[in-house]
Amino acid sequence: MSLLDTLASAPPRQGALAPLGVEAAATLQELGLPMKKTEAWRFTSVRELVSADLAPAPLELAPTAAPPSGHDVVSFRGGHARFVAPGATTLVLGRLGDGAGSEHLRVGAAFAALNSALFADGVVARVTGAHESPLFFDYEGIAGHAAYPRALVVLEANAELTLVERFRGQSSLTSAVLEVVLGPGAKLTHLRTHEDEGALLGAVDVRQARDSVYASHVFSFGGAPARLDLGVHLEGEGAECRLDGVYVAAGATHLDHHVRVDHRAPRSRSAMRYRGLARERATAIFDGQSHVHPGAVGCEAHQQNRNLLVDPTATVHTKPHLEIHVDEVVASHGATVGALDEDALFYARSRGLPESEARALLTYAFLKELVDAVDGQGGSALRAAMRDALLSQLPGGEALGALEEELS
Repeated sequence: MSLLDTLASAPPRQGALAPLGVEAAATLQELGLPMKKTEAWRFTSVRELVSADLAPAPLELAPTAAPPSGHDVVSFRGGHARFVAPGATTLVLGRLGDGAGSEHLRVGAAFAALNSALFADGVVARVTGAHESPLFFDYEGIAGHAAYPRALVVLEANAELTLVERFRGQSSLTSAVLEVVLGPGAKLTHLRTHEDEGALLGAVDVRQARDSVYASHVFSFGGAPARLDLGVHLEGEGAECRLDGVYVAAGATHLDHHVRVDHRAPRSRSAMRYRGLARERATAIFDGQSHVHPGAVGCEAHQQNRNLLVDPTATVHTKPHLEIHVDEVVASHGATVGALDEDALFYARSRGLPESEARALLTYAFLKELVDAVDGQGGSALRAAMRDALLSQLPGGEALGALEEELS
């Protein structure tokens, strides 16, 4: 049995979700799942996953208890969710299975379409006003089954939220889909960490109305493979997105980031900054796309991808590119793959640091700049957590952390 074969045993969608299931099945029948010759997946082989006998996780594997009260947390296990309904009036949690929010759902492509056909337990979060504390989505990976967690986050006009997604465990396959709808003037700060050691395939789809702001901070530290398809649609005039990413690929880790921004409205702005480290036998991939559509005059679109290649046995593929259909635009893109700056290394060693510590310090400084950019509600605590997570991935990280604490 393959992943597509599991569609035959899936119960049909009911109620407001029925059209989504029909469209997803038709999409998969027409396009299938990625193959070796699928251009967008040519550096990330999913042949073993596509042919794997992985049935969707049964309800028995769902979280056995709700998350601790006092926190806005949704816990996913096997794609099934448990949550504590927050007391604040600015945030309301519900279930997609009840039909709420179904008008915002899209089928997507590849594994997102498979999620649309097979997810059993989706969550919808609606925000009005400025929510004062972060909302956490915690995903626990499991072995032996496929998990299809689904979530929808809707911010009404001028609403504000900090969303933190955390992927952990060791999944046989987690195919997660998050959809975000931002109303006029809304602001979402989105922090996402990939620490699942197994197969994690995620899709994030963001739609922005006028003057809305989306700030994404992605931290990828594990995956075999881990792939994120992040798509942002700037549909309203003056909409803005800032997309930052840090990845540390070590051992046999395979990290793939595909990021696309569609400028569909005038005077929208986007800035993409991804930095990564690849060592040992790991592979890191970055594919950044910015499309400025006809009529979207006065836009700004910037891309930057910088990589440190520590060992010759590691691999980095980087491909930032622009597609522009208007004259009035400010745009830039660039990518680098290289080693640490020898002059900076010499300077650090001349101040008495051993070579290993000097390399660790410069590597940390190269990546930490994007950690320091994390903001939103609870920003200082989130920055500290990401700092600790990053240090745990770097050789000599414990000593670096102690030194930073001493100097602060």
